[in-house]
Amino acid sequence: MAVTTIPKGRGVWCAHASRSGAGCAIYEDRPAPCRDWSCAWVSGHPALLEADRPDLTGVVASRDGLDKITLHEAKDGALEAAAELAVRLVASGETVTSVPISGRPTVVGTRADDVRRLLARAERQRL
Repeated sequence: MAVTTIPKGRGVWCAHASRSGAGCAIYEDRPAPCRDWSCAWVSGHPALLEADRPDLTGVVASRDGLDKITLHEAKDGALEAAAELAVRLVASGETVTSVPISGRPTVVGTRADDVRRLLARAERQRL
């Protein structure tokens, strides 16, 4: 996720993020885009498991309003590896959009079968 109010581009680790998992070094003074952003894993989304933790998967799930989740790819290729996460979110009633590091955002779907079909097509295109 890009944040234009601080020098942080999309797909780049924020300079204020703690590598030890302690959070944001400027949390109290963080810019508005960071204040408005909501990590679905941190906020305890019921479809997300411990194994879906962003530092483990390379995918950050953000809440974009009621029943809308965006999966931001933080490590190249992580979206394909986290396909089951997208399926679980869609099965829980979410509309899921994926944002790869290189590429345009894609609405994955609102039904688990659609997600599986689109992920399989994306995988075939990569081969």
